[in-house]
Amino acid sequence: MHLNFKISGTPNSPVLVFSNSLGADFHMWDELVPYLIPFFRVLQYDTRGLGQSEVTPDPYTIDL
Repeated sequence: MHLNFKISGTPNSPVLVFSNSLGADFHMWDELVPYLIPFFRVLQYDTRGLGQSEVTPDPYTIDL
C-alpha cells in the first residue's frame, strides 16, 4: 500500500507526526509546520484512501 507523506525539519530533532482528519489531506497542517520545523522534524501523511495515499480494496470500515 502506498501512503503519501512529507518530512520537514532538521534530521536530529524530535519527530512530531500529524495525521489528517476524514475528508482532508496532510496539507491541512501546512500553516502550522513552518512554526515547528526550527524545533522538530514534522511528518505529515495522508491517511489510507485520502489525499494521494492509495485507496485499498474493500471491505474496510472506520473501525479498521
